[in-house]
Amino acid sequence: MAESFSECLKALKNFTGLKLLLGITLISWIYLFIKEKRKAVRAVLVFLPLVVMLIFLCPFSKTLFDALGQEGDIYYRFLWMIPFGIITSFGIVRFAGNSRVKRIIALLVSSLIIIFSGSLVYSNAAFFKSQNLYGIPKETIDIVDYIKSVDDHERMTILPSSDIIASVRQYDANMMMPYGRDFFDAPYGYVNAVFDAYENPQREMKPIVFGNLVEATRNADVEYIVMHIAVLNDGKFEEAGLELLANIDDHLIFRDPVISEKVADYVMHD
Repeated sequence: MAESFSECLKALKNFTGLKLLLGITLISWIYLFIKEKRKAVRAVLVFLPLVVMLIFLCPFSKTLFDALGQEGDIYYRFLWMIPFGIITSFGIVRFAGNSRVKRIIALLVSSLIIIFSGSLVYSNAAFFKSQNLYGIPKETIDIVDYIKSVDDHERMTILPSSDIIASVRQYDANMMMPYGRDFFDAPYGYVNAVFDAYENPQREMKPIVFGNLVEATRNADVEYIVMHIAVLNDGKFEEAGLELLANIDDHLIFRDPVISEKVADYVMHD
């Protein structure tokens, strides 16, 4: 029970940061609990958050959540039912009342507290200066444009490397893939033969076996395979029946002639 409660507190901390902004929300909630008399408002902004928070922090809830096979890293989503922003805003407005001066003071003070209790989102490592108008990696554009230049079909199926998989279809929705970036959000337990042959060896720091990869990609009708030059592999792409087309921005682009012929036959008889 103690461990489950500790995990609940950790989830709460990760969700709210347990910083000044949460303190303002708590003060607003206490103020509404004391001063607000309208039953509808109390039900939504006072009692609902209280019940949700008690259930969230209850170790039995966390234990039941885990027993149902749910993933612990999404337990925090229960907190989405608590309208933190509305509680804070409504509490401040309710405190200010009808006084124009108090409203201005409350607005300025609360705004400054909210601003300085946070951090600049653009300082996060996940943000980087855009390289183009699309806001996606330049490698993606170069690779997709190259494949489109050697293939005149409207749609084609490609297997992108993991570093560009999230942006390929953002740039061109006609690029079909055997799986998407959601497969990297383990532990969802998806089963995909192409993913197993292409990504799992990289995770285990083992070389990719082209024979196994091609067997899986042909079953999924993958015509183009994009592999970063730094990825370990057995180097037997020709024996596996692949054709190396180009090296674009340190990404090797392979084509499977078997699938190309299959696609051509399909288009001819369509």
